[in-house]
Amino acid sequence: MEYSKEFKDLVTSSVKKNVYIGIGNPSASILFVGKEASSKGKNGYTEEWKRHIENSTCQILAYPISDKPELKNPGNTWRKYQKLHDYIFKEKEENKDTKNRIDFLENVFTTEMSEKSNPNTTEAQKKPDFKENLKNRRETFFRSDFIKQFPVVVLACGNYIRYYDNANQIEDTFGVVFQEEKGNVKNQKFWTHFNSDKPKLVIHTRQLSGYVSNKLLEGMASEIKQFLEENNLY
Repeated sequence: MEYSKEFKDLVTSSVKKNVYIGIGNPSASILFVGKEASSKGKNGYTEEWKRHIENSTCQILAYPISDKPELKNPGNTWRKYQKLHDYIFKEKEENKDTKNRIDFLENVFTTEMSEKSNPNTTEAQKKPDFKENLKNRRETFFRSDFIKQFPVVVLACGNYIRYYDNANQIEDTFGVVFQEEKGNVKNQKFWTHFNSDKPKLVIHTRQLSGYVSNKLLEGMASEIKQFLEENNLY
């Protein structure tokens, strides 16, 4: 697999601290950002990516749901990511088995707003260094050239990035401007942001786990698909 200079540079600069980079296709046009990983495995960390770069290999990007028992739960975050992916690309993949297979990672790279893994978001936020670590990652990792190269970013991390203390963390971090709130149900809304100088769409929404309506996923997918088509990225 070919890796971009931006990705190689990020891995090289992150080796000493073994930073969590993410999982999926680093050459994709779409980035999904969650809150935090539920557990700390080897996948997605710098050392693993360093080996892949050295050996011109990549992670496994598709597999049956049966290979990962946790994905049998329809409320699992990755199941929601898969459904969002399928709404975006459904016309290209009409004959694909979407019920028993996870393969969104072929067209998406995914990472986490917080590097500190925890199976419970509420407990994660109680840690004394939570805000400091979140701020540091937002101002370093999320401003790297690798992250900047994604034309579409879905911030499915709720209050982990927001308007705060009269500052818009989304606009400051991603160089975009807020455009519109969409959706008319309290917990099923999303917000669009654009960069007029260089085509970029950033969508901010809730964490995609538990009850997430199909209408929310379809609405975001429609925005993303339209943006990709308009910029010859679809």
